[in-house]
Amino acid sequence: IFWMAWLASCFGWGSLFPIPKSTPTVLKLVTRFGLGFGLISILVLLLGLFGVMNRWSAFALIGVGVVLTIVRIVRGQSDLKTWMNGRAGLAWIVLLAAPFLGATILGACVLPGVLWGDEPHGYDVLSYHLLLPREWFEIGRIVPLEHNVFSFFPLNVEMHFLLAMHLNGSPFGGMYLAQFMHATVTLASAGVVYGALADRSRVAAAVGALACASVPWT
Repeated sequence: IFWMAWLASCFGWGSLFPIPKSTPTVLKLVTRFGLGFGLISILVLLLGLFGVMNRWSAFALIGVGVVLTIVRIVRGQSDLKTWMNGRAGLAWIVLLAAPFLGATILGACVLPGVLWGDEPHGYDVLSYHLLLPREWFEIGRIVPLEHNVFSFFPLNVEMHFLLAMHLNGSPFGGMYLAQFMHATVTLASAGVVYGALADRSRVAAAVGALACASVPWT
């Protein structure tokens, strides 16, 4: 439920930005998601820096975005509805990515740190991707962590991981939502490829999206 609310919220916040009407529908959708994703990241960063990032502010942040999405749908301005009502044609071949989508979902459900055996042993996720948000959650605000150099990196996606922890009330409660957020961002890249090729043909767009989604790293 939190994942769906977060996804709707990203679209809602992204709808505040103007996008040219000539933009292909799929590209417009992923652009709205990306803009909303970036805006939420900045808002969480600001709330965290001021020490007011908590479960209530997390719910408020998501709630406002969801309301914006609902308003857009009610007004009949939803690009998603237009895209869903369009003819698929040969673009159905993008469904060949279903096994890779299944693998991605399964990976997001695996305990952090055990999926990659050659990283080694989930070093990145356990040393900063999830650890830094966890420490900020426990401290109650975002501060430089002198004992962890990674805290001085640009941490845009990790702001969403911190949001996930606040939504669920604990770092361990939010770790799987954080992984689903990460999976969503990687799959959105396939949507970007689809949208970028949509002007050529839906078949070319589908093939491109399939190629991107089936890359093992994705």
